[in-house]
Amino acid sequence: MDKSVIKLSLLKKRRIVNACWEWTGCMRGKGKFAQYGRVTIKNRKYDVHRLSAYLWLGFDLSSKSLICHHCDNSKCFNPAHLYIGDHRTNTRDSIDRGRYVYMRGEKHGFSKLTDVDVFRIIELRKEGLSYKEIAKALNNKVSVFPIFDICKNDAWKHLKQVSVPKMIEERP
Repeated sequence: MDKSVIKLSLLKKRRIVNACWEWTGCMRGKGKFAQYGRVTIKNRKYDVHRLSAYLWLGFDLSSKSLICHHCDNSKCFNPAHLYIGDHRTNTRDSIDRGRYVYMRGEKHGFSKLTDVDVFRIIELRKEGLSYKEIAKALNNKVSVFPIFDICKNDAWKHLKQVSVPKMIEERP
């Protein structure tokens, strides 16, 4: 790889925004999930921020280390805004900057229930409905198993739940 040629081609596709070098070329992912710049060199794909760290910071591209952003801009490839880290430092940085999203409950992308549904499940259980009846009341959004886990406080623990009366019953 001729570093000077690659540097020039990267710099041609940058837009400077608040000192960030934002990548204007092809992005990895689609739609709103397209976050990181992507280039292909000799039939091999590279994330632009990792390539930038290689070109300007001497980063080893075969390393499993992460290239993190001081600027919180995933499109940025300004080497002054990049640092080498790992999953722990990246997560810690995300938490410290208030960007970490706890994927719990209805915020989780695969959740079929809302917080309101969970409170409704608890109320229906207090009224004496069976797990199967509760599932039916929710138009079978979920099976009886997550309903059981909610009632036993093994799921959706982040919600302040009032205790559900103990009923002598085994797991469905």
